[in-house]
Amino acid sequence: EFKGKLKLVKPLDPRTNDEILDTLRSYSPVTSEKNIWAFWNSGIDHIPPWCKRNIADWVRICGPE
Repeated sequence: EFKGKLKLVKPLDPRTNDEILDTLRSYSPVTSEKNIWAFWNSGIDHIPPWCKRNIADWVRICGPE
């Protein structure tokens, strides 16, 4: 039903998943109201792979700033 309505959208952030996750390993101050909040009690390196992909995709959707 919706297949014909889909369109390809270029991501706002072209970095790889690993590059995005590397930036999340270090502190960066909040500079706007546009934020992605996530919590994993044992650290980003212990998040399941599907969660890491989800986080990276949200960063891409929202853009690098």
